[in-house]
Amino acid sequence: MTRVRYLAPARLELNSAARRYRDVAQGLADEFEEEYLRAVGLIEEHPLGSPVVEAPVRRKVLRKFPYSILYRVVGDAIEVVAVMHHKQRPGYWLGRMPHQG
Repeated sequence: MTRVRYLAPARLELNSAARRYRDVAQGLADEFEEEYLRAVGLIEEHPLGSPVVEAPVRRKVLRKFPYSILYRVVGDAIEVVAVMHHKQRPGYWLGRMPHQG
């Protein structure tokens, strides 16, 4: 079974997005949560199925909301690097990645 873990900033982004939708309408927050969990489920089923945006990070776009899940596969785990709003500056999350080399 694949574990999903979150970098702390990604967890904050997810919570912030859910809070924003809850402020608009509880039903909208529920829809966001359902869509997010659906996308995470697809990532768990097919961890290498999303396109690479910046190796080794992949991007899963949510269907109904302007967010993407940026993640990488680490051993038998999925590590969520960012829960990025589509208006966010591209690459803002790169500093979260450990240096390689």
